[in-house]
Order: sequence, then structure tokens, then C-alpha cells
Amino acid sequence: MNAVPESAPPGGPRRHLATRSTAELVSLVVSKAVELARKEVVLAQVELRDDIRTELHAARALGFAGLGAVCAVNMLLVAVILALSQVMLPWVAALVVAVAVALVAGVVALVARRRLVRTPLEDTRQMLRENAEWMHRSLH
Repeated sequence: MNAVPESAPPGGPRRHLATRSTAELVSLVVSKAVELARKEVVLAQVELRDDIRTELHAARALGFAGLGAVCAVNMLLVAVILALSQVMLPWVAALVVAVAVALVAGVVALVARRRLVRTPLEDTRQMLRENAEWMHRSLH
């Protein structure tokens, strides 16, 4: 049985692009563009999953920071206010402790914020730019 169909052009199934008709070239470009678009979607899905995973880790860290801040406020307000109330008014002692705990919680929140994704889908955006440039060069 013959491996090459009868309708195949002379020289094999991959003729040189210069010998193809405009319709064939357009069809080839469209099929390649569709294939590229499908691959871009898959890449975007993978990158989005990674970005979401990173965001969840940062959100979890922020949640623990918040929980730690609440626990710290409770423990410090009870222990330190009782100690400071021996040398100052209890409300002044409570205010001093609350300000200190707020500062610590703020530092923890800033550290966790740095872990957030700054530019989502960065790889996909770069790939799309490169593909657009390639298509522009190919068509001109």
C-alpha cells in the first residue's frame, strides 16, 4: 500500500512555502494560530494555578499573622497591663501595650504582603507579546 496519498504534491507532503497557493498559506497560518492559541490557554491555566497557589500561601501567612496579633494583644494586655498598672494608671498602661502590639502586627503584615503576586500571568503576558511580534514579522 502506498504511504503517500495520490493527491500529495510532487516532492512529498511538505512542499516549500513559496510553491503554495495563497489559500494554502492562509490556511496554514490560521491552523498554526489556532494551535498557538490553544497552547497559550494551557500555559495561562498552569500559570494561573501557580499564582493562585502563591496567593493562598500569602493569605494563609496573613491569617496566621492576624491570629498571632490577636493572641499577642490578649496576652500582652493582660500580663503587661497588670505589671504596668503598679507604676501608672491602668488605662495608660493598656494604651502603651496596645500601641506596641499594633506595631508588631504591622511589621508582620508588611512582610506577608511582600509575598503577594505583583504581576499575575507574567509568563503568559510575555509569551503573548513575543507571539504577537512573531506574527507581525511573519506577515510583513
